[in-house]
Amino acid sequence: MKTNRILNTILGMTLLVAMAGCDSFFEDDISNRTVELVSPADQVETDILTQTFYWDVVKGASSYRLQIVTPSFANAENLVLDTLVTDNKYTYSLFPAEFEWRVRAENSVYQSGWSSSHLTIYSSDDLTRQKVQLVSPHDAKITNSTDISFVWDALYNADNYQIAIYKGSWEGETVVAPVSVDGTSYEGTLSEGTFFWGVQAQNQTSETSYTIQSMVIDQTPPNVPVLTSPENNATVASTSVQFAWNSSDSGSGIAQDTVKVYSDKNLSTLVDAVASSDQQAQITLADRTTYYWTVLSVDKAGNVGARASVDTLTVRVN
Repeated sequence: MKTNRILNTILGMTLLVAMAGCDSFFEDDISNRTVELVSPADQVETDILTQTFYWDVVKGASSYRLQIVTPSFANAENLVLDTLVTDNKYTYSLFPAEFEWRVRAENSVYQSGWSSSHLTIYSSDDLTRQKVQLVSPHDAKITNSTDISFVWDALYNADNYQIAIYKGSWEGETVVAPVSVDGTSYEGTLSEGTFFWGVQAQNQTSETSYTIQSMVIDQTPPNVPVLTSPENNATVASTSVQFAWNSSDSGSGIAQDTVKVYSDKNLSTLVDAVASSDQQAQITLADRTTYYWTVLSVDKAGNVGARASVDTLTVRVN
């Protein structure tokens, strides 16, 4: 018995080591690869506050760690930014100072070395070359909420901001005429539709152009799905059943359908539920059994539609 316990312990430890090594087996070793920084170039001096930090893609990397400090990593006074991004660029609004920024590539197991660059931003009261960085809602956001919090980054030397909201296009129906805001957020209640919102920074002598983004508000549920296969009351000669249906949405579009199979007509005992994005699903069922199935749709805004009619099928292989 003692020997068995020892063997079981060794086996368990071996399995844990093997599981821990699975990620290492499938991930590329990027530890010796270099991140090539593209922009802003090393030692750039500029008065443009909002910078897009950009670097070349590293093969085998799933994300990148971006850090910015003042004035340098060797003599750091302030950690300005430390973020993990999946893209190979990141836009951020800074302030007049000397900066050093660096990037390393990462995956679930490995990290590359750091690549760094220096940047100097000097002060200017002229806002005409600046850009307001919009934070939320992100561009082309789709939501079913009508209460929206508009947020943007502060811009150095800006006294206040103007926000405007239009429906349909930036030249469309006025929803919020340009209104002055002292802070960096604005609360608004909108209706259904496509909206364009923009923010402009101002001071006593100059102003930025509007930074503009769009968003969609959709509160209309998807259309009721139409079941197409198997036909209602069909008998199928395979335990692997292919289900198909038609679904549609007049607003933001279908995000996901879920086909649900039950063992009783009251739909109280769920046998299986499979999510689908292509209006079909294959489910393995038991032989010589009758089932009841339906489909439920959810649109990209999060609205849940009414379920489809309930169809019956019987699996009989022999």
